[in-house]
Amino acid sequence: MKAFKITKHFSMKSLVICVAVLTLGLSGCTALWITGIVGAAGVAIAGTAYAEGRLTSTIKATPAQIKNATEKAFKKLNISLVSSTANALNSDISGKYSDGASVTVSSSLEKDGQSKIGIRVGTFGDQDKSLKLYAAISEGLEKK
Repeated sequence: MKAFKITKHFSMKSLVICVAVLTLGLSGCTALWITGIVGAAGVAIAGTAYAEGRLTSTIKATPAQIKNATEKAFKKLNISLVSSTANALNSDISGKYSDGASVTVSSSLEKDGQSKIGIRVGTFGDQDKSLKLYAAISEGLEKK
């Protein structure tokens, strides 16, 4: 049997991606997916993590701006708004999809005008819906 050797044709990045795919297949939603680029509906999202059913990222916006952009994203994606609050430090928005899945978006002010945002869809998470919602929120923030 020949020993496995990493060559310039099989880069370390490829190895990391293979390990991540294997990890995801073995441990399901408990796997931590952090990549340089995560695609959702053709939208590239850099620096975004999806772990244990929750999407997290850092956005250059205040919690109040995130609240407004999230409410617009809910309308765009036909998500019923259940509650929405924001102050200078935090925001919490919740809603329901037409299929009954709950969605929560929370943010907290970090530093330099950036906020940490977290999105959870359903009890165990739904990565596709979370990424689509994140893309719609980001789009709303760009139009501010």
